[in-house]
This record gives sequence, structure tokens and C-alpha cells, in this order.
Amino acid sequence: MTYEVDYYEDGERAKGSLLLPSLSPLECLLFASRYKGITKRSALPQIYALLEFFGLTRNRGKKMRELSLGEQKKVMVAMELIGTPSRLHFKELF
Repeated sequence: MTYEVDYYEDGERAKGSLLLPSLSPLECLLFASRYKGITKRSALPQIYALLEFFGLTRNRGKKMRELSLGEQKKVMVAMELIGTPSRLHFKELF
């Protein structure tokens, strides 16, 4: 679900992972919940709680490409937490 992209930050070229660049964090979390077979109605309370927990509430309407790399990573972690998984594996921590 991620795309590798080149982007410019403070005039320097960097390589990063951009998740569904034209969607908002809220839309990405809804997408992840649907992908995992969770209905919108049952997912929304958890989605709003995750947005609050990760400090993304004020950015929930922005496009992913408009967020900082750290905020994008928070959305990706939140997407994995939808549906309360029994275990998570992180390749690289923040």
C-alpha cells in the first residue's frame, strides 16, 4: 500500500515512502479498515481515537503528500493498528 517517491525537504532531495498520496489520513484509515473487513460504522470510533493518540486530528483533512514524513509514518502505524492486531512487526522504528 505504499509508494516509494523522491521528495524535496528544505531544498534537499530525500527518498521516502508516501502512502496513498491523494488521500487524507482519515481516508487512509478508512481504506485500511475496509481492507481488513471492518465496517465504517465500527471503525470510526477507533479511527478518531488513533488520530487523537498520534496527534493527527488537526491534519485529518490534509492530503498525505502535504504531511511531514514523521506524520506520514504515524498514519502508516495507525493503519496497522486498525482492528486491534494481535502482533506487530516493525522493520525500522521512527
